[in-house]
Amino acid sequence: MNPPTPSIGVSTPTRTQAAWFQHVLDKHKASLTDKERRQFQVATIEDLQVSIKAIQDQQESEKRLQAMGRLNVFLEGMKEYEKVVQVFVNTSEILAFVWVACTFAEAFNTLMEAYQRIGEHLPLLSQYEVLFRNEPQMARVLVMMYEDILSFHYKAMSYFKKKMWAKLFHALWKTFNTEFEAILHNLREHRSLIESQAGLLQYSAILRMRDEAQASMQKAEVAENRRRREFVYQWLSAAKYDVDQESCEKIRRQYPGTGDWLLKKDRFHSWFDPDFCANQLLWLNGIPGAGKTILASLVIEEAIKLKQTKHDIAVVFFYCRDQDNTRDTFISVARGLLTQLMQQDDSLLSYFYEIASRSGQTTLSSPVLAKEILDTATKNCEKLYIIIDGVDECEKEERKDLVSFLVSVWEALPIDEADSLRCMFISQDDSAARKDFSTMVALKITTNDVKHDIRSFARVWSLKIQSRFDLSDERLQYVEDVVTERADGMFLFAKLMSAYLYEQSSLGQLEEELIPGSFPKGPTRLNELYGRIMRRISTRKDTVKLLGWFVCSRRPLKWREIQCAVSIDLEEQTVDWKRKRIVFDPKDMFGSLVEVQADDTVKLVHYSAKRYLTDTKSVDTAAEELALTSLCAGYLTFPSFESKFEPDIGYYGFVDYIGYYGFVDYAYAYWSRHLEKALSTPKTAKEVQDLAETLGVFIDMHWDDLRSITPTPKSILVRLKALKDERNFEKIACAVHMARKLLHAPSGLLSPNERVLRLGDSVSRIRRLIEILRSEDEDWRKHEVAYGSDVYKCPRLNCNRFYNGFATCQLRDEHVQKHERSYFCSFPGCHMALLGCTTLKELQKHERDFHEALDFEDEADFPELPPEKVSFDCTQCDAKFTRKHNLKIHMRTHDAPNEKSFVCSICGKTFARQGDRTRHESTLHSGPKEFTCGGQLQNGAKWGCGRVFNRADVLNRHYRSEKGRACKLPLEEEESEMTLTSTPAESQ
Repeated sequence: MNPPTPSIGVSTPTRTQAAWFQHVLDKHKASLTDKERRQFQVATIEDLQVSIKAIQDQQESEKRLQAMGRLNVFLEGMKEYEKVVQVFVNTSEILAFVWVACTFAEAFNTLMEAYQRIGEHLPLLSQYEVLFRNEPQMARVLVMMYEDILSFHYKAMSYFKKKMWAKLFHALWKTFNTEFEAILHNLREHRSLIESQAGLLQYSAILRMRDEAQASMQKAEVAENRRRREFVYQWLSAAKYDVDQESCEKIRRQYPGTGDWLLKKDRFHSWFDPDFCANQLLWLNGIPGAGKTILASLVIEEAIKLKQTKHDIAVVFFYCRDQDNTRDTFISVARGLLTQLMQQDDSLLSYFYEIASRSGQTTLSSPVLAKEILDTATKNCEKLYIIIDGVDECEKEERKDLVSFLVSVWEALPIDEADSLRCMFISQDDSAARKDFSTMVALKITTNDVKHDIRSFARVWSLKIQSRFDLSDERLQYVEDVVTERADGMFLFAKLMSAYLYEQSSLGQLEEELIPGSFPKGPTRLNELYGRIMRRISTRKDTVKLLGWFVCSRRPLKWREIQCAVSIDLEEQTVDWKRKRIVFDPKDMFGSLVEVQADDTVKLVHYSAKRYLTDTKSVDTAAEELALTSLCAGYLTFPSFESKFEPDIGYYGFVDYIGYYGFVDYAYAYWSRHLEKALSTPKTAKEVQDLAETLGVFIDMHWDDLRSITPTPKSILVRLKALKDERNFEKIACAVHMARKLLHAPSGLLSPNERVLRLGDSVSRIRRLIEILRSEDEDWRKHEVAYGSDVYKCPRLNCNRFYNGFATCQLRDEHVQKHERSYFCSFPGCHMALLGCTTLKELQKHERDFHEALDFEDEADFPELPPEKVSFDCTQCDAKFTRKHNLKIHMRTHDAPNEKSFVCSICGKTFARQGDRTRHESTLHSGPKEFTCGGQLQNGAKWGCGRVFNRADVLNRHYRSEKGRACKLPLEEEESEMTLTSTPAESQ
């Protein structure tokens, strides 16, 4: 908001002019902390000059002088400005807010250039003193100049206030450069007004143009920030952590007071207290099903409340989930934490955007890069609380990586900043967890801790059961008591048992379940309860089969995908959605054994449920893997998947058969994985024959005759050896190899020579037809139940948008473009921020050519004086050296010319200098270099580029590069396949 404009043609009193300055100053002070205000109020130009001298002395001692003289033109202009302003304002505070800001000058080269440019736009004002006294509008110009200069200082200062400013400055300055140019434009206009002694009309016109320009710039800035934020959100693609928190909060609201005991624990309080923290790393643990996730949501809610009262606090959290690759890996946790950090710290947006635009990754997928960004973002916070629930639901190596990384970040903090990072890890207590969290303070959830919470929970459910079955108060109390007692600290048991009792179909059945002595108890109570639930639901057709799918599926299935899968008739080669799909809701069909997520995904209620189903053989995983293989491969041989098939828009499911293609994404992606898993256990001759027949038809239909059979890794041949005597074995093995490569290839695509199946083209054609149906069919709602609302999907199989598409074609196309041109300019307003570049080198060239991109890591030498020449002269000869250590080495030739104390460890030859001996050994005795990029795979194929390195660390650095990762990919694939072969149970 600008100061009030004076009345035209009326002489403005000095006190009003002073009020204008004060108005601008107050607006600026509102953005500062109390400490910063106190510093500014006592600052003078003399303080600035002392600071400049101290900075120069320090730079001189470090031999990295900068051109501080560039400040002179700015200082001269500001001195005259001060003289003129004192005519209207008799206080040093007005200009103190300019002087102190200049001391934030760590990025000297860039910042000094900015000050120099500002100074060049400041007129020498002393010659216009009479003009300022007689023309009120000219005094207003001084106010606007003051406002612009303060605006620059405020922005620059906000960058250097950040703890990690050195990491963030490069990205932030690109963004601010646009605003800085607008400030310089304003100063030019102000100077023009003063030097031309503009009249009222010209002054009013300039003022109007200024206001319009500011409004336009603010609008453009908002739009640019929104675009950048959406870009980064898509790049991070974090799981919906906020939905998890809202769901847990909703549950706690039904049972007031749940978890309050935790807030009173000394160990929790000593971690949580924002001012006095005794233990920064806390491990909250308990038995499976102890309600740890609900307690995590309580801690998160309390931390968010604390953040609302103390604005220097940030809170981030994540809920890990078993068998969900968007929630059970280090990279998935990092994405969630980074998304929240950006939401709470605007200064990180430019940094994240620059990293994302130059990463070449459509979605953040590099753990190394994620660690780098997360390290910077966490250390940039004044105080940060991190709460991670379900750490034990991650794979062992992923869990270890996550915990060790966050611990290393904390350990790297200065001692006086140790409590700026608080981490709480929540998991069950087992041997692996005790090892990972051995150095942390542990807080164990005991039966006594949660007994009151479980009783409150059981009371609510007992009232529901009483209302449904018209129980007496005495019987209600019995239900409450027995559920609480038998739960024995396990919330999961109380939850499942209460729901199980509530779902009984009659009072008689309820009474049977409540007979004393028959109620589940003891260590096996949970498995016994699972058994009762299974006996009740297994009477329904297809229940066990679907539970097998939940256990064996390679990713969580959506209910609409399940509906399509059960509607598939392999014999009739059709999908009978109308007659065969399940009309029950998943909760009605499976009761408390499953949970339905907001995105329509259905999954087992707890990982202990999967363990029960497999341990008790309620689900025969070997049989289900075989059935899923036949289902996927058989489904993909339907006539509409024929590559030459061109149906009308109303044929094969687009109008006549709703849901015909609801299972195609899953079947296409995972047919080969189910085949490998199915053959990992012995099969009967009949099973092998039936499977070989299905696969033979599959290969006959989709094999591209123009492609030759490429070499297949031995590990795959071994895994498929049950089919070695069957027709098309070599083609099947090749197709499996390419399907695996397609699933794990960084690009998510295969080269033309590797596309041995035409199936991908058929899937693309089907997707296009669904998109046409989506855009042209007015009655799309009836199809949405089978295909969902986001039917515009990414073609890259390794992208999560392959399954979870976009609502519009435009959003999908923009996303796909980021795969193909994945390097983007991070300078605001540049067209290459939208179009992108194909390589990092192309992007770097663009930035050099069009933006004169600066290297902020290397500061420019002081240009006003020639560099100081330092000479170290030998006192015994004419030799001169620029480095002291070279002179020292040289002097040994004078001090002991005949002493050769450095002996070769191989041949015994002696040398006067250690460097000579090292050179001798490396040239004559080193032999062949040992560190080579490459080797031989088990199938005889070569991998690597063959480049030789003389050190292991240099070779490792090569492997971390983009080229090196490509070199090592075949070896990693082979190792992964061997791991899968040796692992008895493959995780999802």
